[in-house]
Amino acid sequence: ENIREFRVMTQQYAAEFGQASGGVVNVVTRSGTNDLEHRLFLYHRDDALDARNAFATAKAPFDRQQYGGFTGGPIRRDRAFFFGSYERTHEDQTAVVTTPVQRGEYPRPTNQHQIFGKVDYQLTSSHALTARFNEDRYDATNSGVGGRSTVEYGSTSWYRNHDVYASLTSVLGATRLNELRVAYSRRPGGSRPNTSSGPELSFASSNQGKAYSDPQQTTEWRLQIVDNFSWHHVGLGGEHDFKAGFDFSRAVLEGFFCNFCDGQFIFPKDVYNASDPTTYPTTYTRRVGSSDFVIPNNIYAAFVQDSWRPRPNLTFNVGVRYDYESYAGILKDKKNISPRLAFAFDPWNKGKTVFRGGAGLFQDQITLNQCLIIVLNVINATEFIVVSNPGYPDPFGGAPRPPGPVNTELFDPNLNTPYAAHVTAGMKQELSRGFAVSADYVFVRGYDQLRRRDLNAPPNGTNRRPNPALGRQLIHESTGDREHHALLLAAERRFGERWRLQASYTLSSTESDSEARNSTVLPTDQYNLKADWGPADVDARHNVTITGHLVLPFDVQLAGILQLRSPYPFNVASGRDTNNDSRSGDRPDADPNGLYPTNGVTEYGRFSIPVNRPGTLSRNAFRGPNFRQLDLRLSKVIALGERRLELIAEGFNVTNRVNYGSYTSSIQSRFFGLPQSAADPRQVQFGVRFDF
Repeated sequence: ENIREFRVMTQQYAAEFGQASGGVVNVVTRSGTNDLEHRLFLYHRDDALDARNAFATAKAPFDRQQYGGFTGGPIRRDRAFFFGSYERTHEDQTAVVTTPVQRGEYPRPTNQHQIFGKVDYQLTSSHALTARFNEDRYDATNSGVGGRSTVEYGSTSWYRNHDVYASLTSVLGATRLNELRVAYSRRPGGSRPNTSSGPELSFASSNQGKAYSDPQQTTEWRLQIVDNFSWHHVGLGGEHDFKAGFDFSRAVLEGFFCNFCDGQFIFPKDVYNASDPTTYPTTYTRRVGSSDFVIPNNIYAAFVQDSWRPRPNLTFNVGVRYDYESYAGILKDKKNISPRLAFAFDPWNKGKTVFRGGAGLFQDQITLNQCLIIVLNVINATEFIVVSNPGYPDPFGGAPRPPGPVNTELFDPNLNTPYAAHVTAGMKQELSRGFAVSADYVFVRGYDQLRRRDLNAPPNGTNRRPNPALGRQLIHESTGDREHHALLLAAERRFGERWRLQASYTLSSTESDSEARNSTVLPTDQYNLKADWGPADVDARHNVTITGHLVLPFDVQLAGILQLRSPYPFNVASGRDTNNDSRSGDRPDADPNGLYPTNGVTEYGRFSIPVNRPGTLSRNAFRGPNFRQLDLRLSKVIALGERRLELIAEGFNVTNRVNYGSYTSSIQSRFFGLPQSAADPRQVQFGVRFDF
């Protein structure tokens, strides 16, 4: 309730925005005014009007309350204002587990408290000060439980976010403005596993035991200083809005993170059977060493831009930005210059037609989690154990552990910052009063995308590493590519104040050869990285969103949103380490005479498991379930003098469409090609807001 508005900018070419190659979300919070304003609100939903989860045996218990309020007003009329809010959300969810070893419904309660305070002070006619504070406290029990994850695999998770912000806006004459912003945050969080000790057991259709990353407790400290200067100038061939600024951030991530400290077994099938060797684990991994870490990071950025209007119907936005991230002293890439250019043109100068386009480079930001992997697995590790075809439960079969080759992990000394080139072109046309359509083409090419690769992987056709004295030599490098094409069509129709309708359609294709970030998946062919080129994990061919608002009799408001999305791809896995790089889950061969799958789901074809080489099946070759959801909202405002009461009824997924989760990918699982989870069924929520 403390957010006044937010905007998602996906085609923003202003050089002041950076550290993101996708989109930018701009959030504006509420402020106090000369009038005292208060609000109390309550939203409630439970299972009385809800539908049953597709995998539950009966309607699962569910209860959710969200309540709070805000107050705002003057401290000193026309000079100083305050605003404060509190919000609590309590939710008693039910997790539905669908594994062969455990099926049932289990409680998953969550609690969240949010406190927000803000003061705006007009120091003088030229200087305005804003200060705000935000605290967000969250606790969840049985976090991660549900679908293929058993209760033992879950955890109790929590975080405590503390954020302080201040800004000084100074008017420097009639045409100049300066804004100084300072922000400080401290964000601790962590998770305590439901299973106190022991290894993770990763099966084809279930996660059991203790998650290999638990327990963990981290704290991120961040100080950010931003200063932007703006100047409006008429002359030099038109009207100009110049803007320049810098951004400095100092972040420190510290804490402890288990990361394989109790080991992990990977099994090829759904269950382990001591009398069936085909069910024996394929890989055992364990890290020996400290789990404590401290990782500093500095981020520097500067930009200059000009919004130039040589004529009233033509605008150019020209700018350049520079970003550098020290990344704990590891990243040496300092060539991060990002030029930007965009235009908007109204050819008939009537305000009904606009042609627009732009191009620019956008630097991405590397997360500190990437560096955390290196600190734990290389710097802290006294030993990193990787065993292929281990015994179980003792990976060494009860015998003394023989000395093994050394496994290493490192950053490429020539690691570059990932970046993307964006190009857009389109138009918007008003066809009649209140009716407009638009069409835009978007092209994004991602360069220097992150991936991990084994420099000492066995060549195809062998099971021996080039240097037998060494084990895995994993390197973090920026050699991945990504490409996105999209056609965006939109239409908006307004009819006075009584109704409006907006519709958008996106036809897109996103392909890559690396999913980057913190993925533990290695390339299928360490010697042919382009073999992984294929649909990206988030590739959805068609995406439709329709929103509408209608004023019914008696001023009842009806609003809705319909979302339709094509399926995301899923990757078929053999369940075996076929290329002998100590990582299970390599892809199989597409083979019409293959023995797999054995569960009768053959609509994706048949497969066989190769030996000593990667499979022939391409990455993300098949599609999972599509997505459809309709949400509706009814509201009625009742005026009570100067007070205002709003009654609200909301329905989520009102048609109760079953939106399945991702499909099981292992051809050795009896769930292959089938979902093991589903999104929320129909849920109904009632609410009330009282303004006074």
